[in-house]
Amino acid sequence: MSVEEAGRTNTFFWKASQWIMVHMFHCRMMLTYHMWWVCLSHWYAVMENMGLLYFTVVLTGLSAVTFILNPYWTYKKTLQLSSPVDWNFSDRTMKNGSSVKVNGEALQKKRL
Repeated sequence: MSVEEAGRTNTFFWKASQWIMVHMFHCRMMLTYHMWWVCLSHWYAVMENMGLLYFTVVLTGLSAVTFILNPYWTYKKTLQLSSPVDWNFSDRTMKNGSSVKVNGEALQKKRL
């Protein structure tokens, strides 16, 4: 059952939960900026104490989280706050009443 089917999108608890989530995404962005600052201000110590493979993995992961994942997640949660949509359940049913499986096959609902 999705959020809008349950009728909980206009409740204070749901809106407060969404505001807290958006705030936590912003806090996570601040944490990644702080991690960049620490890595850059202690560049030679980080390079000296980490192997090249670990250093590459950490820098690649930190770059992905900072420039791709955090902005996308923050955007989607802010969008969900302004217009309540449960993306987990939005495309499960089609107009003709059938549901789509993961591999693209359409299943018809049983009718009595």
